[in-house]
Amino acid sequence: MPGYDQYLCWGIETVWGTEVARTKFAKVYEDTQLMHERPQQGHEFLGNRDPDFIFDQIQKGTGNLVIPMTYDAGPEQLLQAAMGVLVTTGSGPYVHTFTLDNNPYTRAAAPLIGLSVENHLALPDASFESMLGVGGRVRSMSGSFVTNEELKLVLDMVFKRCDLEPVTGTPVFPAYSGVASSLVKFTQITVDIDTVTTPVYSCEFSLNNNLKDDNAELGSAYIRAPRAQGRREITGSLSKEWVNKTLYDKWIAGAAASILVTASGPALPTGPGNFVMTWRFENVRFTGENPKNAETEEQENVLPFTAYDDPTFGAMQVVITNDTEFPLAA
Repeated sequence: MPGYDQYLCWGIETVWGTEVARTKFAKVYEDTQLMHERPQQGHEFLGNRDPDFIFDQIQKGTGNLVIPMTYDAGPEQLLQAAMGVLVTTGSGPYVHTFTLDNNPYTRAAAPLIGLSVENHLALPDASFESMLGVGGRVRSMSGSFVTNEELKLVLDMVFKRCDLEPVTGTPVFPAYSGVASSLVKFTQITVDIDTVTTPVYSCEFSLNNNLKDDNAELGSAYIRAPRAQGRREITGSLSKEWVNKTLYDKWIAGAAASILVTASGPALPTGPGNFVMTWRFENVRFTGENPKNAETEEQENVLPFTAYDDPTFGAMQVVITNDTEFPLAA
C-alpha cells in the first residue's frame, strides 16, 4: 500500500449509523487506522472432532485516529463528539467552549448522534480507496504537550461498521505551515499549576468515556449505538523539575490543584490572528507514588494525577478562540 497522499475526513451524522458526507479534513500520523471487526468461531456438532461451520458473532468497527491539533478549521467536531457540549459566543473572534456532558449520547435535548469517518488509504484501485466508519463514537481521547513536538490529538473510536468506499477527493486542510499557520506547537504552549507558571517538560492527559460497545439487537449483525456504562475517567501526568517548594508540598500532600495549559498562536500579519486555546483541569489530585531521589544533573519528576469535577468548569474544559464559526451540531 502506498504511504503517500493519506488523510482523514469526517462529518456529523443526523441518524446514527447512516453515512453522511465528509467535509472536514486532516493529515494523519502513523498508527491511524480504521478496521472492521467480524468475530467468528468454529461451530461444532456432537460427535464431530473438528468444527464444521463458521458461526458469525456481533460485528463492529474500530478506529485509532492520530491527527495534528490546530487552532482553526481543525478537529473541533471530534472534540465535541468526545466531550459532549459546545457553546459558541462572540463574532470574529469566536469563543468556542467545550465541556463534558454527563450523558452526551442519551440526553433529551440535542443528543450527539455519531460521526462518519473516512481514512484515505491511497489504494491504487480507482473506485475503492478509503476505509469508511459509520456510527462513530469516541471511546477515549488523549493528548500530549511535549517539548519539541506539535500537539497531537489521539482518538480511540468505535463504529457500527467499517467498509471500503469511494474516496472523498479534493481535501481542504488547515494551514499547517506558512505565515498563517494554525498548527499548535510546543513553543506556543505554557502550563500553569494553581495560577503559577512553572517549568514543565511535558503534560499528558487521557479522557476515557467508558462506553458500552458490545450490545446488539436480535435480527442485526451489528452493535447498537454505544452508550456510557460507567464513570468517565480523566487522568494524566506532569513531567517537571520543581522550583516552587510551596507548590510541590501542596501537590505531594494531595491537596486540590488546577492545571491550565494555554496555547497562543503567533502574531500573524495575514490570515486569522485570534488564535488562543486553553485546556483546563480545574480540580486535580496527585495520585501516584512520591518522587524518588536520583543523582542527576536535574531532578525530573513524573507525577500522575486524576481530574475530578468542578462546579464551574467541570473536570475538563477546552476553549478555542479563532475567527471561524464552527458549523457543528447543536
